Amino acid sequence: MKKSIFKGIFDLFMAILLFLMFDKMVFGIKFHEIGGLVAISLFFLHILINRKWVVSITKNLFNKQIPIKVKINYFINFMLLLDVMLMLITGIFMSKIVFRSFNLPDMAMSKQLHFFSASAFIILLGVHIGFHWKWIVSVFKKIFKIPMEYKLNKVICYIMILLLICVGGYNITSSNFTRWIKSPFMQLNGERAVGEKPMGEKPTAERSKGEKQITNENNLKENSQSKQEKGEHLENNESISTGIFKAILIGLKFMSIMSIFAIITYYFEKFFY
Repeated sequence: MKKSIFKGIFDLFMAILLFLMFDKMVFGIKFHEIGGLVAISLFFLHILINRKWVVSITKNLFNKQIPIKVKINYFINFMLLLDVMLMLITGIFMSKIVFRSFNLPDMAMSKQLHFFSASAFIILLGVHIGFHWKWIVSVFKKIFKIPMEYKLNKVICYIMILLLICVGGYNITSSNFTRWIKSPFMQLNGERAVGEKPMGEKPTAERSKGEKQITNENNLKENSQSKQEKGEHLENNESISTGIFKAILIGLKFMSIMSIFAIITYYFEKFFY
């Protein structure tokens, strides 16, 4: 019992820390890089804690007696591992503070893959939670000493689910989530990918005033971003409490997106397995 409660609290802390990484400007690039390393370290520790299950399923993966649900869950976990490793490697190549010596001359592809891995992480984590939802609920009841037989009213449950779907759906369309998920493939359609600078453009005397204005605006944005990435975050006298509030909103935004995939997975498992 104590072990399951510890694992539940540990996983919750790890998830919260990971979601705080989804906007590097809230607490600054230094927090983003160091916090990201801590969160990824906790992820690998999570695997280590559950190593018995990992080793057991790996050895018997092609055993016909292993339920298909367990095999799908194993595959999702493996994809999560690959995704986090991609996030880590691309983050190192883009590092401004911790791993500056590993910077690549052209970081466009690293940025695209980093954003892609972040959005893929939301999807995969949602599916992972959907498969483990019953276990999560049981741990939650143990922590708050709620009787195991207690169940929320079905009407309340359906209202909460509908609300999560609406909020998550809105955040999918209003956030950068869809742009992140397709960022590595945007060049195939001739679009500019996330973090990519225009190539082949040379200043000429014939450039219009409108183009110059756009260039100046872009330069101002880049300068502002550069200042923020050096740690000059929370500008315009923003307080720490405001930064924390923004971080909570960002975390809730991407958690609501994740909840859609968790809900889909939960009901898929419920009706088909």
